Amino acid sequence: MISDHRLSALTYQFTAFGDDERTSSLPFVAASRLMAEGIGFGGEGDLIAAAATTFFNWLNPPASFSEIFTIDFAGESLFMSHMGEANVGMARRDRKVPLVARPTPITRTRDRQLALVTSFEPGPATLAALTIGPRSAWRIIAAPGMIKDYGPLPEFCVPHFKIRPLTPVREFLTRYAKSGGPHHNAVCLGDALRRLRMAAEMIGADYCEI
Repeated sequence: MISDHRLSALTYQFTAFGDDERTSSLPFVAASRLMAEGIGFGGEGDLIAAAATTFFNWLNPPASFSEIFTIDFAGESLFMSHMGEANVGMARRDRKVPLVARPTPITRTRDRQLALVTSFEPGPATLAALTIGPRSAWRIIAAPGMIKDYGPLPEFCVPHFKIRPLTPVREFLTRYAKSGGPHHNAVCLGDALRRLRMAAEMIGADYCEI
């Protein structure tokens, strides 16, 4: 479908696959590998997140779709994860990426639901998000951080990693929320701030840096 329709990004609502009894599995591995090939992705039908992952990958590759799953307040970090999708090309280089079957299916499928348990290479990174701000204007939110030496944990069946914002995590969360930070976001390896700032100017988008 990506090739036939010459898509630069894709999204799907994974529970909808269970509505068709012909569905053999969920395309978590495919989404993870496609991101490594430069195809953007957004989970749960999130078109803006899919477009953002492609856009950020053009600006400062590699980039991956992600989500702030929960907060490690003691470690001043964000625990990032999703159902089964992360850019496997950003995996840490010192260990293999486990391919696992989910012990509990998300929705009805004929076969097992596989995922690559990707944890990202530690080092400098940029958390970025594309959203719609006041007056229906595009807005880019960007924050520098460090991907921590963390994962993959053996008991996890989904991609996961931690990123520590340079801003204290409570302040980061407050500013992210007040900036209109969306549920889904993206992570680029390295410092992407300058390119994101320039891109915002070129497309006439608001730019919020945390």
